[in-house]
Amino acid sequence: MVAHWLDQNNKLQSAVIGMRRFLGQHTGENQANCFFNIIEPYNIIDKIVYFTLDNASNNGTGIQHIAQQLSEQGISFNPVERRLRCFGHVINLVVKALLWGTDAEAFQAEITNQHELQQEAEELATWRWKGPLGKLHNIIVWISGTPQRRDRFSERVKKALGPGTKALLLIKEIVPGGGVTMTP
Repeated sequence: MVAHWLDQNNKLQSAVIGMRRFLGQHTGENQANCFFNIIEPYNIIDKIVYFTLDNASNNGTGIQHIAQQLSEQGISFNPVERRLRCFGHVINLVVKALLWGTDAEAFQAEITNQHELQQEAEELATWRWKGPLGKLHNIIVWISGTPQRRDRFSERVKKALGPGTKALLLIKEIVPGGGVTMTP
């Protein structure tokens, strides 16, 4: 999260005020909660003026939740008037529409997904030939596929082994020759 403001000399200032790992799904409500967790220590809740966001629907929902929470604190905030669309993102969408038609993102996603799915299927099939070790590898790849799955796995391990259990990283890939690649 980046904040922009005018200092006492009316000079524009900018600073990264938060870069947190986002836990859970990227719903608007979760985004709003993350936003408030970041700005709370700065005591600037009454100084919020505009948000610059891309066109994702969850951003619209997020700013609606922010407006609701601000309203509950007696702060007037119109989420429609106070949301600015990211100009770079708008230009990107226009260029994609000119190059690829009205559903450029679907076309691009289909091409990318086809390539990734084919490559992943080939890798999983190759590992499956390695017997139990290959199956374990494929399970770890699946768990490591999203932050949400990693979090769920970690929660279940802690629940099964007790609250004092320290979460460990999964070994994602055993490289011939003895090396390993760790998941984040």
